[in-house]
Amino acid sequence: MVSRQGSDLMNIAYWDFNFDTSSIDIYIAGCKEPHCPGCHNSELWDFGVGKPYDGFLKDILQRIEMYEGMIDNISIMGGEPLDQDNSDLFDLMSWLDTVKSPKTKIWLYTRYPFKEVPDVFKSIADYVKCGMYNENKLNTENKRQYGIKLASTNQKIYKQGVDYNV
Repeated sequence: MVSRQGSDLMNIAYWDFNFDTSSIDIYIAGCKEPHCPGCHNSELWDFGVGKPYDGFLKDILQRIEMYEGMIDNISIMGGEPLDQDNSDLFDLMSWLDTVKSPKTKIWLYTRYPFKEVPDVFKSIADYVKCGMYNENKLNTENKRQYGIKLASTNQKIYKQGVDYNV
């Protein structure tokens, strides 16, 4: 973990358990422009929303331990995770990778193209969902990839070991 504290750290706006996807969803605060028109999390554009991520680790660990058999996925979304300090995001993802069950998959959601996702994050994530939300390309046919409904047809999910290797 990093030695910085408080307001210098990446913020988590909130986190919860999603019963539909059997996942712990972690919402990172902060997203740089340009923002996706019609963004469903515009309240998370502000980097000051929420609290430093290190303050959530104990609660997240308790939930992982308590619901170990029920958690299939841990999703990191935002805001925009890749707009954060890379060392903070790496620390969070690495920590999650060490405390999760071996069967639990880590998902990284980003608006950036896959080629712009740093390899260090690709190496930890089991799945990377890429592409800006585009309200002019809504997924009206309920297209799914790896079990997840894509919000707009320009988005794509990459699975480590199938769609990419690091």
